[in-house]
Amino acid sequence: PTLIEIGFGMGDHLVHLAKRYPNHRILGIEVHRPGLASATGKLVAMGLENVRLVRGDARLVLADHLPPALAEAVLIQFPEPWSKEGKTHRRLIQEEMLDLLHRSLLPGGECLITTDMKDYAEHCARLFDAAPQWEKVDHSDFQTSRIQTMYEEKALQEGRFINELAYRTKKVNLI
Repeated sequence: PTLIEIGFGMGDHLVHLAKRYPNHRILGIEVHRPGLASATGKLVAMGLENVRLVRGDARLVLADHLPPALAEAVLIQFPEPWSKEGKTHRRLIQEEMLDLLHRSLLPGGECLITTDMKDYAEHCARLFDAAPQWEKVDHSDFQTSRIQTMYEEKALQEGRFINELAYRTKKVNLI
């Protein structure tokens, strides 16, 4: 089985996934070079061999470089919220991305998004709830197995609430 983490930052959660799920293939997708370097160093130091890293825009990686129905879950933690007026079109989670995520997941696969920005969580929930190929999940094993990252710790110290959204692919009747 395969797990995909999009935007893994400095790699702490990615390393955690690799250790927690040793029989899974873990694919990390990141655009930030320092994060790739950090994650690579941590993975090598721990001798973890079930992880592959890809540098690039997740939309392009999912669309052009991965086969469909590959992953059991896609995890996206603290994506850039692009909260400033006129910039929300740059957010990772858009209708087209929901289609790419759905294509990338196995039937019944899960997408988990964690954010400390209320407006981003509401944006994601609106899109997922309106999409017929997704259903909300009340509980996911992947949610309970995640660790607190440095970014999350900082958000909590600053008094921000952590929003966890979980959705599962469902079969859609096109009739």
